[in-house]
Amino acid sequence: MPDRYTKFNGQWLEEIDSNGHKLKLWCCKGDSDTKAYCFVCCKSIQCGNSGLPQLLQHAQKCQTHIKLAKTACSDSQSRITFGNAQCSKTSQSV
Repeated sequence: MPDRYTKFNGQWLEEIDSNGHKLKLWCCKGDSDTKAYCFVCCKSIQCGNSGLPQLLQHAQKCQTHIKLAKTACSDSQSRITFGNAQCSKTSQSV
């Protein structure tokens, strides 16, 4: 286990996952500096050990995410509203 952990970086939200979606369409900073939150799956993602690759792995391997993001992040969705106030605050500041 490393002595230092990777902190969530807001610039990661501009990256594109393996499904062709920008991370900002489904992700925001979690409840600590080393966590992200997927508001499509309603899951906290630990990114303290590997950072961005951990978020990309979630998008690529989590079957729930793949299924839900296909609909939630599609071009046919004019606006996505999620009930997570924490992400609303973070998304506005990024």
